[in-house]
Amino acid sequence: MPDHNQLPHIAEAQRTPLVEQLLEQIEHLLEENRRQAEPIQQLRDEIAVLKGQKAKPKCKPSGMETETEAGGDADGADEGDSGGDEVTPRRPRKRPGLSKRRKLLHEQLRKWGIDISVGQIDALLSGATEDFLLEKDQLLITGLAVSRYITVDDSGARHQGNNGYVTQIGNDWFASTGSKSRINFLQLLHAGNLTYTLNAHALSYFQEERLPKEPLRRLQAHTQATISHVACWEAHLDALGIERECHRRIATEGALLGGLIEKGFALDLAIVSDGARQFAILLHALCWVHAERLVHKLIPLNAQQREDQERVRGEIWELYADLKAYQRNPDPALVPTLTARFDAIFTQRTAFATLNQTLKRLHGHKEKLLLVLKRPDIVLHTNGSEGDIRDYVKWRKISGGTRSDPGKRCRDGFASLKKTCRKLGISFWDYLGDRINGHGTIAPLPDIIRERAAAASTVP
Repeated sequence: MPDHNQLPHIAEAQRTPLVEQLLEQIEHLLEENRRQAEPIQQLRDEIAVLKGQKAKPKCKPSGMETETEAGGDADGADEGDSGGDEVTPRRPRKRPGLSKRRKLLHEQLRKWGIDISVGQIDALLSGATEDFLLEKDQLLITGLAVSRYITVDDSGARHQGNNGYVTQIGNDWFASTGSKSRINFLQLLHAGNLTYTLNAHALSYFQEERLPKEPLRRLQAHTQATISHVACWEAHLDALGIERECHRRIATEGALLGGLIEKGFALDLAIVSDGARQFAILLHALCWVHAERLVHKLIPLNAQQREDQERVRGEIWELYADLKAYQRNPDPALVPTLTARFDAIFTQRTAFATLNQTLKRLHGHKEKLLLVLKRPDIVLHTNGSEGDIRDYVKWRKISGGTRSDPGKRCRDGFASLKKTCRKLGISFWDYLGDRINGHGTIAPLPDIIRERAAAASTVP
């Protein structure tokens, strides 16, 4: 039987414009079918579960196969169809009761030498956390002030039975919200002290986002206005007669950005992301690992396309290695050569039309992928953020979602504090014991970050 997912090899002499066009359309259709297969299967599995049936189990690949992409989304649905007509319902997972968990936590803390009662643990978990959460928020403010770049990422997070998102900023700061929009990201950067400011930076943003003339004119008439509450800002937009949702979104994004810069947010702070639109503000750099992944995940349809894909991937990784070398030892004389190699790789044409489209799209992000040539101090990937998010996802899959707003704040807060302690070389349990007992032997974490950043800046 012929493989209908494989295209025959067509010699170059036979590749007329019509043939090229038809091949490109076929590739597009096959790629579209592949992308639709997974969500269709997810729907089939959900229907099966609702009917009391079992979704088709996910079979692990052979150990002989090497995993090439570390840590994909932990929430991926099972592949394949619903699998048979079994009607045995799934049994719910058993979780330890809250009292049992507190007892186990108490026993573990006592083993570690922390003198604490079950009542103190209950108070800590249920409300006596404000000092911890204030220190957590100060971590973001300090980190943004002393950093030259930050990496960012996000993932799913359940709260009160609803799907939401957790955003990770700067490798160790987490916040769970119901949105992953640019407005949400800008609000998080304000670290709990929102200000909407209509200044020159906000107006510049409005123009970049092509806000129409009439709402732009109305906003310009209130330049230098600063508003500190969401409800007041919404009322201000109402008073200006700005009603369309897209216009209100752009106005809100620009005002939040203007407020950040007014408070001292550094214009040269580089934000390194996987390319998600919500992170694309100010000086934005893209992760090379995610860029190459777009090429890697393409499905070639014949031997020639497979050969082209592997060759291009090799060229990308060779350039990436040379960019890392440049990062370690910047030499302005190498910039033209590295830039020319980037252009050659991402503007080439192969026998793989979908690959050509992907390369063209990546070439459109040239400035963001080659920001390292101007800023060798930034990283070329978001591996740190991905690693932190992965740990958070594991925690979520074990513990489930949060039920109360204080519980959500505690989950984000202690995850942030724990990660920060680890990266500062401080025992998290020593930190907890110091704070609970009021010893004060461990300085506030933001102060430690600030001191180490100052010491690092003096090293030649």
